[in-house]
This record gives sequence, structure tokens and C-alpha cells, in this order.
Amino acid sequence: MDNLSLSAGERYEKFISKYGSLQQRIPQKQIASYIGVTPEFFSKMKAKILKK
Repeated sequence: MDNLSLSAGERYEKFISKYGSLQQRIPQKQIASYIGVTPEFFSKMKAKILKK
């Protein structure tokens, strides 16, 4: 249900809080797929989040 109501950034932040240790061990392409965005969009979104 969260995947329908949360923005892509919020879904990514929820993923990090729940599975933070996996972030370094699995490809970004798979994380993008899990949160429901393209790898290209994920890369841009992640860069914006890291700038905060």
C-alpha cells in the first residue's frame, strides 16, 4: 500500500531505514526496481537526496 501513496523519495528513504545494510551490497538497478522507478530516475533522485 505504501508504494501507491508515498513518493519515490519517501519510498527510497523507507527502504534505507528498513534495509540500510543492503544498499551497498545490491545493484542500484535492483533498488530502483524495488521502489518502482527507472534506474536513471533513481540515480538523479539519489543525488538530490545526498545533497541535503
